[in-house]
Amino acid sequence: MVLEDLIVKVFSLLGISIDSPHNYLLNRSALLSFISWLIDDGLLTIDAVDNKLIVSRLRK
Repeated sequence: MVLEDLIVKVFSLLGISIDSPHNYLLNRSALLSFISWLIDDGLLTIDAVDNKLIVSRLRK
């Protein structure tokens, strides 16, 4: 899934409404930190494909 699409999907699932650019950037930063943690733990991968960041879940 494209990283930005994942961010929008998570915001929607959590009921987070983005009413300003500052709100979006703050919430996006927190979510990116969590995604980074999941990558470090080997649960996700992130790859650049056609100038887009693609996040994939690793199956264990």
